Amino acid sequence: MKFIRIVQLVMMLPLMLVAIGYSLPPNSDADGEIIILAEPKIIYSLLNSPSSHPLWAPWVYDLQSQIKTETTGAAKNEGAKLSWLYSDDNVNDGDIRSGSTTITTGVPYKFLTGDLLINNVPTASYKFTIYNNAANTQARVFFQYQSLEQGPLGRLRAALFGNRIKSSLDASLIRLKSIAEAETAKH
Repeated sequence: MKFIRIVQLVMMLPLMLVAIGYSLPPNSDADGEIIILAEPKIIYSLLNSPSSHPLWAPWVYDLQSQIKTETTGAAKNEGAKLSWLYSDDNVNDGDIRSGSTTITTGVPYKFLTGDLLINNVPTASYKFTIYNNAANTQARVFFQYQSLEQGPLGRLRAALFGNRIKSSLDASLIRLKSIAEAETAKH
């Protein structure tokens, strides 16, 4: 009798996990910040130009895979779009085959927002806020990222382990800092 109850509980576990997943919020957040010793216009230019995102952005930066990219629409500002396709079997995160990012709004040198589609599914939105010092020689950059978790198990995973991009967020900000500061050193 006790064995049968244990078997019943084990069989109910997946249903309970799905039910719990549906009760959780449909999105998860990740954020980070960094001080960059560069003019806000240099930082904003890197954020506002999707063609530069493969150099630093966590959603498309990958040194181990072959990635084909294409910029469509405007080169920068609202409507600028970068699409990418992984062209080898060494795929980022194991499940991302293609994606795109589109700039949705921006105020030069202050903030920028964008949307992400992964495998043709709306996946996330992001916002960068730039706070510059009085001399315009450095800026504090805040990066806010909100994922739309797919399905109850995605929601459960985000609740238990946090937003999947959080681990690569800090590395992407360090890459952004390095590029912006190198660009500043050239001038």
